[in-house]
Amino acid sequence: MATEAKLIEARFATTRIAEAIADERPVDWSPAERALGADARTIDNLRLLDDVARAFRSVGDQAVRADAPQPLFHWGPLEVSSRLGEGHSGEVFRAWDPTLQREVALKLRAHRNPLSDPANAQLMAEARQLARIRHRNVLAVYGAAVHEGRAGIWSELIEGRTLAQVVAADGPLGADEALGIALEVARALGVVHSAGLVHGDVKAENVMRERGGRIVLMDFGASGRREDLAARSVVSGTRRYLSPEVLAGQPPNAQSDLYALGVLMHYLLGGDFPRDDAGARVALAQRRPDLPGALCASLDRLVADDAQARPRNAAAFADVLLGLLPGKAAAPARSRWLPAAAVAFALAAIAIAAMSMRAPAWQIDAAFIDPANAKSIADGTPVRIGDALALRVSATRATYVYVLNGDADGELNVLFPLAGLDVQNPLPADREMQLPGNAGGAELSWRISSPTTSEEFVMIASPSALPAFERVLADTREARIATDTATRGASQLRAAPASSYGLEGTHLVELIELARREAGDAEAFEVRTLRLPHAR
Repeated sequence: MATEAKLIEARFATTRIAEAIADERPVDWSPAERALGADARTIDNLRLLDDVARAFRSVGDQAVRADAPQPLFHWGPLEVSSRLGEGHSGEVFRAWDPTLQREVALKLRAHRNPLSDPANAQLMAEARQLARIRHRNVLAVYGAAVHEGRAGIWSELIEGRTLAQVVAADGPLGADEALGIALEVARALGVVHSAGLVHGDVKAENVMRERGGRIVLMDFGASGRREDLAARSVVSGTRRYLSPEVLAGQPPNAQSDLYALGVLMHYLLGGDFPRDDAGARVALAQRRPDLPGALCASLDRLVADDAQARPRNAAAFADVLLGLLPGKAAAPARSRWLPAAAVAFALAAIAIAAMSMRAPAWQIDAAFIDPANAKSIADGTPVRIGDALALRVSATRATYVYVLNGDADGELNVLFPLAGLDVQNPLPADREMQLPGNAGGAELSWRISSPTTSEEFVMIASPSALPAFERVLADTREARIATDTATRGASQLRAAPASSYGLEGTHLVELIELARREAGDAEAFEVRTLRLPHAR
């Protein structure tokens, strides 16, 4: 009997979601997540369809610019139309990206020397960090560069309100609404933490609710890799959201991000922070006695002074939230039963709309690997001189691949394509290749060869040739092939110094942008990045 009730609940919940997607209304995911679980394939498919439907509507909204306003100014290829806001580190503008043919949000730093200002390098680092993450609840970054002395990063433009604006305008949220938001932020943090990063400034001003209901975690200005944050002597973030251990001088980590999420939930539900102006703890139930006791207790544990008392990670907290979701499916306002065929019909309508868009004709799969065991190399893996790496790549069409390397000392090297290799561009379709390939029958790998503090590797790929980009690369010194049978029985590529580049890492970003603009079609351009610190 309980199983039958559960099936009815799940069918009703998925029907309501399908209707909402088809009617272009915000989706309430909580009933279906309660019935099916956060990781159910049905939920994942429905979320994908919601994303596709929103993207399809976005294409239609962005396509016509007959009444485009006169730009305030141009920043590189972007046409800046209006100013959206200002912070301590710079300004945010609405802009038009002619390559992507869509409006974007452009974050610009104040006018400073782009070569010497460390804040510009920090902004580029923020762009690299975000570019590695693709998740519906994390802001999507499109690019970063320096133009006319101003460093900038442009990203998707979110039309909606920050959670701070929501609370200011509408007051504290209800339990179900807040739980749904917490689940989406927890998922976003889970992806961020899995990438080896810490957000560092989770707060109501840095989370937006899109008009369609999607929750988006933004502003990674205080973020970074765990080991980099541990080396910083200055604490970033907003004091009200900082955990006791961070205020005591410890570096931010995943636990401190969860603490900040707990503070955010106290603010959304209680309209205030878990500590009063005198620093005393205030239980959530004191501010919201109407809330379920289990919910208040869970959120109070999230802001515990002892980090060990908090959930061990974002996924564990998401499991707690799922257990707190209401167990009933609300009855419809008017008596109506939709059979399973109605769900199929709604989903089919969305699928047809999705298929009407041009499907990508080119797909690529690529990863930097350790050639000794063919396993992927995780971003942030420490390396030493003599360590090797390679690139495993396959694509559905013939593909032009370029691999670059830059280090903390400003040296830039072209690692692929290289004269003398058996493999050259374009790489053949539907065939897995391992680059740099072979030379004279000997299998090669790239090897760390110079003493520095960190290395960055970039793969750029496109199904079209990039002649202008290749002309720029011609001025860059190529890695040289040097046989070394004593080293792991393989030949070796050693990086040679580049005399014409020394821009402290920013030039890799500029080269990526050059290639992206020449490729033109955003669906025919792919980038992979890998950052490896040198072991001390």
